[in-house]
Amino acid sequence: MRQTNNPFWSFSLETYAKPGVAEACLALQDKYGLDVNLLLFCCWAARNGRRLSQEDLERLDGLSSPWRRHVVVPLRELRRWLKTREVDEQVTRFRAAIKRQELEAERLQQDQLHAVLPLDVSVVDCSWLTLAEANLRQYLEFSACPTVNLDPLLQSLG
Repeated sequence: MRQTNNPFWSFSLETYAKPGVAEACLALQDKYGLDVNLLLFCCWAARNGRRLSQEDLERLDGLSSPWRRHVVVPLRELRRWLKTREVDEQVTRFRAAIKRQELEAERLQQDQLHAVLPLDVSVVDCSWLTLAEANLRQYLEFSACPTVNLDPLLQSLG
């Protein structure tokens, strides 16, 4: 896997590894069809003091949607399908390779997101979690899911 100097990717890896974050993000993805990379971008923007607008989200989703639909989702579906099958060692290795490709596809998506709306690494004086919640709610509104409970994700981020 190619190394990246994208600070958004570094932030995402660190944040996703926090207890509860992965589970909360995947629950929002699986139940409501939300994009984990966009959820993380909302948090990344907040961490850098940026409140996302509807126009920002339209731009980010417009860039991400085709990649997600044609690359990330098919890889995820194949990996998950293989997980449910009786497999031998070769299939297990094949599934692991697909998982690596899925992760690389997500990294490429994050590189694209960061390129279209680059943010400088900074520390916000105000509560970045308050801004993260505002950005996430803006994303939920954009995604026509305004009543989704964000508490599990927000508590995991804190």
